[in-house]
Amino acid sequence: MEAVLRFAMGSSEKATE
Repeated sequence: MEAVLRFAMGSSEKATE
């Protein structure tokens, strides 16, 4: 579950950048 959250957070961060 943590991996999914981390993946979503990373995707969001990348999209923002």
